[in-house]
Amino acid sequence: MKAGSKVFTAIAPAMFDPEAFPNPKKFDIHRTTPYLHFGYGYHRCYGRHINGVVIPELVAAFLRL
Repeated sequence: MKAGSKVFTAIAPAMFDPEAFPNPKKFDIHRTTPYLHFGYGYHRCYGRHINGVVIPELVAAFLRL
């Protein structure tokens, strides 16, 4: 890869990796593997705390419509 090259990452498909997630297409609230939507480790997103409050409120408001 050359310096200055654009790199695109797709984290959503990683959630369907059968090596990391048993039954990746099954909805499972008890999964022990960490999700990567908000990063992981040192690269964890600070906005995850805000989204933990905002997203449920948005969904609730939408459902009330």
